[in-house]
Amino acid sequence: MHRTWALSAVLLWLLATVAGEFYETYSGKQISPFKYAEYQALGLVPYCAQEIKTCDEHEKRRADYSCNNLHHPIRGTTMSPYRRLLSPKFGRGDNFRPQMSGTPLPSARAVRTSLLSDGRVADKKWTSQLMGGLLIVTTDSTTVHDIFNYVVFTPTCCVTGDSDPRCRPIYVPNNDIHLRYSTTRCINLTRPITYQDLGCAPPTLPPERINLAPPQLELSNLYGDTETRMVRGREMRGGRLKTEFVNGKEWPPSGSYICVQNQLTQGETRCHDSPSLISNLLIQDNVFIIWLYRNHNRLARQLELMNPCWNDELIFSTVREIQIAILNQIWYYEMFAQLLGYDYLKEKEIIYDTKGHINDYDPKLEPLLSIEYILTTRWFHNMQDGRLNKYSQKGKLLQELNIVDYNLRTGALPLNNTIEGITQGFFRQGSAKADYVIDPEMGERVLGSLQAVSDIASIDIQRGREAAVPPYVEYRKFCKLKVPKKFDDLLEWMPAEKVDSLRFRYEKVEDIELHPGIMGEKLEGTLPPTAKCIVAEQLWWWRKSDRFWYENNQHPGAFTKEQLLEIRKATMSSIVCDNGDDVNEIQPKMFFLPDEGNEIVSCSKIPSMSLKPWKDHCGKDHPEPKETSESEPENSSEEATTTVATTTTTATTVAETTPAKNADGEKATPEPEDDWDFWEKWKY
Repeated sequence: MHRTWALSAVLLWLLATVAGEFYETYSGKQISPFKYAEYQALGLVPYCAQEIKTCDEHEKRRADYSCNNLHHPIRGTTMSPYRRLLSPKFGRGDNFRPQMSGTPLPSARAVRTSLLSDGRVADKKWTSQLMGGLLIVTTDSTTVHDIFNYVVFTPTCCVTGDSDPRCRPIYVPNNDIHLRYSTTRCINLTRPITYQDLGCAPPTLPPERINLAPPQLELSNLYGDTETRMVRGREMRGGRLKTEFVNGKEWPPSGSYICVQNQLTQGETRCHDSPSLISNLLIQDNVFIIWLYRNHNRLARQLELMNPCWNDELIFSTVREIQIAILNQIWYYEMFAQLLGYDYLKEKEIIYDTKGHINDYDPKLEPLLSIEYILTTRWFHNMQDGRLNKYSQKGKLLQELNIVDYNLRTGALPLNNTIEGITQGFFRQGSAKADYVIDPEMGERVLGSLQAVSDIASIDIQRGREAAVPPYVEYRKFCKLKVPKKFDDLLEWMPAEKVDSLRFRYEKVEDIELHPGIMGEKLEGTLPPTAKCIVAEQLWWWRKSDRFWYENNQHPGAFTKEQLLEIRKATMSSIVCDNGDDVNEIQPKMFFLPDEGNEIVSCSKIPSMSLKPWKDHCGKDHPEPKETSESEPENSSEEATTTVATTTTTATTVAETTPAKNADGEKATPEPEDDWDFWEKWKY
């Protein structure tokens, strides 16, 4: 009876205050106010259900990323499920898929040590900044709650073992080549939290892991994933983010308690209190987020001076769109074009030669992230150097640090010239070579002092099992690559010793898992061919499913052609020149090491974008916008919706077509919480 009263009270409150519709996060379907009230009474809002303000096709990008797709309003928000390229394959009782004979899969650790040796080989082509860029893409689109789960909340899985349903420990064979003389026979690991665990999906359905991050490339790791978090990170003056000045440089404000590796006795007290806790997690992410904070405020100050009639909301929303655009320009036309090949991405209609607009948005595609992409990009752990080198401005190596000791350790950055030295290292130090060797820091102690032994490559294999991805051979078929019928067929694209390793660990070629199969492949350029296919598919999906994609001019707030031309000037080097600590010179192509044709030059010679196309002749183009009161942030988004559109191209209704076209309607051709409250509530 009391539960009925509680539901009735919640329902009455909802009916009186509702400003939109209610949707389930897992199914994406609209639900009744009563069903939403049930979820709310159980404390499952916003995890299982969310209220979405009624979509308006003339509205710009929202703070919570809802209504990116007008037909599926909740898709693209936090808690959007992963999509799948192929249907999952679980074992009995939703356990790991067994081999075809019914026997268990081999130890993930044994498979890893068979395929990857521990060692340290520096790459002669790529800089360590490549991993920094890839990490920002990852933390922008997927959750890392499971790391906090097994590091902070459930570090005891090697004690409880499989008897604890929260745990998925990795057992270490007695003859392990690296740990045979140690007492370590287990690596701590927990299961990812699923929608079924939360009660968002019935247990009769295969378990699907949650995603706390909005799945599109929209810088949620900088700006947050809700209106509340975004406002909390803003200064509410001049369009700027809240910052503090340390040694004459802007930093995110300090005040979080998540930096558990800070050495307090050494004066390491800083810990970013930003809209996303991700900013403190991994050292490359951490420094990159600092650059983006500075870049946001740098652009905001320029717009404030250039357009004195603009209010805080208009400046903020404009800079946010510029930042999202320049990062996606860098990812697609610089980083991924260099990784996968420019011509390959052109052929797949992932990038184009045109300098103008490209209207290839497809409303039939939901803005979601494939679980296979997340699992496949874990292969790049093979390219992570375990050293975090500090260099002088003249390129002299000053100190070698262990990278794993500086995660969750923001407090070390402003001390001892650390951020200055490692910033130089990001464009002077090579990545680890893409080969069959993994850096010992990654292979044995990726969590630093937080756990005695932790092997990221073994965890990568285990995560594939938990996600129930089908065998490797099925993805070869999906990618239209040759499909092996027997182990000897693998010799065409794998070294003989890797084929023997797989033959020894698996009973049949059909038993091989996706990640070990990719590990064994010879490289096609920089990536194994199956990995290249899966990564390209997600790159294609991201741009086609994003109504607000920066190259598209058929949405509110779209860039003019002149503005888009400036966006296209953005490079990784220009970001670092503008915002890095003590950076006066750099090579033009920062993801590549300095070499002939890519020599280090003065930052004054690095092309940079101009804000002149955003110049507003105040009072002539539109009425002066009303200044937003600091006490009324909830009204600011509506006011800005009317003002932003006046400074950019008028939007048109999205057509239900998919071919890439330019602004004239012709085919495009070349033109000359992470939520800490959530982790606390649902920790394992």
